[in-house]
Amino acid sequence: MVIPFKQHLPSTSITKTAVNKLSLNGDLIADCSRTYSLPTVAGKHQDLNSISPQTLFDVIDGCYKNVISSYRIIDCRYPYEFEGGHIEGAENRHSHASILELLQQPTTKKQILIFHYDVECYQKIGGMEYFGLKVTKPKSDKKSLMTLDVKNSTTKCHNGDSVQATSAVDKHNKPCRDLKTVIAAEHSSLPTVAGKHQDLNSISPQALSDVIDGCYKNVISSYRIIDCRYPYEFEGGHIKGAENRHSHESILELLQQPTAKKQIVIFHCEFSSERGPKMMRFLRSKDRELNKENYPALNYPEIY
Repeated sequence: MVIPFKQHLPSTSITKTAVNKLSLNGDLIADCSRTYSLPTVAGKHQDLNSISPQTLFDVIDGCYKNVISSYRIIDCRYPYEFEGGHIEGAENRHSHASILELLQQPTTKKQILIFHYDVECYQKIGGMEYFGLKVTKPKSDKKSLMTLDVKNSTTKCHNGDSVQATSAVDKHNKPCRDLKTVIAAEHSSLPTVAGKHQDLNSISPQALSDVIDGCYKNVISSYRIIDCRYPYEFEGGHIKGAENRHSHESILELLQQPTAKKQIVIFHCEFSSERGPKMMRFLRSKDRELNKENYPALNYPEIY
């Protein structure tokens, strides 16, 4: 009698097999067990699968119930944004710890996860026309429902008592990425230029020189130049008066220091392409967290 022998492949062989499968069929999900259930679209992050707002609405309306068993919508915005309005049934998970909790929870076959945040769908009240949507602006005096009408199909969004957030967005009245300065009736003190990072305000070297020379002393009270290069680079030569802050810890120190009205902060690195923008985003993110109860107030509302 021949006893069947079950071959156990070494981990490297299993990995190679999976990689070969994925390279031959890019439509397979991460565990190579089946193809993706939803139609995808080209997005900003090419390494991730993106879907359109219409597809999300179709999922909620049950159009894909024959190919998926269940879905979870993960809203990665800050709690104050989530409470101001969110997709019905969405879960607010904005921290690494809350995401790790997902791995401790039971899952079902053909369950899908959909992540989103506010750069597109929640830029401003009334700003959904980009997606062919019509939004009923919520009233600030009571809790209400915001309905998104998509070709006769209705998806509900919950809106809490978010008078401050709604007011701030109304006043800003333009696509409101959280990284940009959200000041109700004020504009940037410095002239901006188109940069590599469209979500950040960029200035020219000439504008920086003019700031140092005092050309803007009538519109700003003070300025701080944050040099995000490594210490050995900073010591080799730096802008007069600049502060060397290349770590998250050193950036967090800024939030512990007193600030002045109309003070601006200017970040830069070697080419102002990677380290400077990253530290600028980090400061704005932590500043938002620190002032989440007083939205849209910030310690440093004007940064470049």
